[in-house]
Amino acid sequence: MSRAAKNQATVATEDMGKPDEVRLGAKEEAVLLNGVATTIYGNLDKYSPQERAANLSLAQSCMVVASGLQTIADSRTDAGFTNAVFAMCTPERRSAEPPIAQLELTLAAGFNEGKIGSGGTSQQRAEAVAMLTTFGNTMVSIPARCDQAEAQMAEAGREEQQAEINHQANVSRALTAAAIVFAGTAIVAGEVGAAAATRPPVQNNYYYVNENNGY
Repeated sequence: MSRAAKNQATVATEDMGKPDEVRLGAKEEAVLLNGVATTIYGNLDKYSPQERAANLSLAQSCMVVASGLQTIADSRTDAGFTNAVFAMCTPERRSAEPPIAQLELTLAAGFNEGKIGSGGTSQQRAEAVAMLTTFGNTMVSIPARCDQAEAQMAEAGREEQQAEINHQANVSRALTAAAIVFAGTAIVAGEVGAAAATRPPVQNNYYYVNENNGY
């Protein structure tokens, strides 16, 4: 199942670039969101009670999503990258992603309209708009990406389990034949052992790392 998980993590992020590009983007977005959270916490005394509650909720969402993005950025192996990508699908992060998307797209609109960053150059504002729009659209799409990846993982799991059932049935039939045909016992048993050795047992943990096979 580790191979299926790795494949789905790649599919879920392939339009964002190669894994190293995804890591870099995740790092940049984590810095942005941590900065937003820090700014909110540093200005709590300036908010009305109602604004304070809303902004505290937003700051918490920023930190929840930023921690997941930082884990992606810090991943150094295929398995680590896969685990970090799927960790963005936890219920806590799923609920935090929509408000983050709204924040980023609102900031993009502010830069585009000159309401934010008016002191910067037009090129700097354009770059900020592009970055925030990309981040926001990515956040919008994550829940659907998670649903698709999880559905594909479930299908891969069913296919692998069925293959294991078929494999075990073939082994059982071979063993029965070996018991009946006494004269050929040694030969058949050797063939059965070779067949069993070619197929590892099913791993129920999607994030299992097979160090021998490199995935």
